Amino acid sequence: MLLVIRSPLLVSFATLKYQDDPSYDYRYMEVALLSTILGFGITALIFLFCSFKNSSLFFCNDGVRSSIHDFAVTMAVVIMAVVKEFLFSSVDTEQLSVPDRFQPSYQCCTSSCDTFFPDDCVDQAEAYGSRPWFVDFSDLNGKGHVPIVAAGPAILAFLLVFLDSGITWHLINHPNNKLKHGEAYNYDICLNGFFNFVNECLGLPWLVATTVPSIIHLNSLSEEDKDGKVIDVQETLPGIVLFSHNGWFVSVGA
Repeated sequence: MLLVIRSPLLVSFATLKYQDDPSYDYRYMEVALLSTILGFGITALIFLFCSFKNSSLFFCNDGVRSSIHDFAVTMAVVIMAVVKEFLFSSVDTEQLSVPDRFQPSYQCCTSSCDTFFPDDCVDQAEAYGSRPWFVDFSDLNGKGHVPIVAAGPAILAFLLVFLDSGITWHLINHPNNKLKHGEAYNYDICLNGFFNFVNECLGLPWLVATTVPSIIHLNSLSEEDKDGKVIDVQETLPGIVLFSHNGWFVSVGA
């Protein structure tokens, strides 16, 4: 049995292995069990490492405890990844599928690119090519009612992004965090709007405020006293540097 995700932008690891070797046996129950164990293991390690910051039982040095707290997520993921590779190397869990070339991942069966390879053309040996970078908004595939019908969900999506940004702003800029609303925040909002427009033209997902990661990022940069009150928030690296590193790691398949 194969675990196949029918999406033009996401191809499962099992599907890729089966395409290379039709005799490949995907043991989905083992993969599901191991993935669940790894997920709970990562979560448990994150909570454990985060508890080091305000605990006197682990490491007498405040700097060491703070560093473990700040890199709790990264350390937990790395540890469980090593456990999987060395102890359960025979189980093929789902991996990030990174293309060999930087191009749209939607593979077309024909030049019109209205069918998806290989799901819609099983007898075809290879894809005709990838879809264009920019979405052709004038090509409705004969369905002129789509823009009208899509207006309702689009309004709901706009409200979701607006509320998500507003809630995140109020949580991050709470008086207890002792942050100042500077000009950089206004620039950030403008950049988010601009890149959302670019993502729409490329057929990519929208950018949102991501409330939970924002709060985690704030907590990792804040210096607290023994009572847990924020003394100061110090930015160590600009956000553009952090996200550039994330993009680089994804591009090399790390």
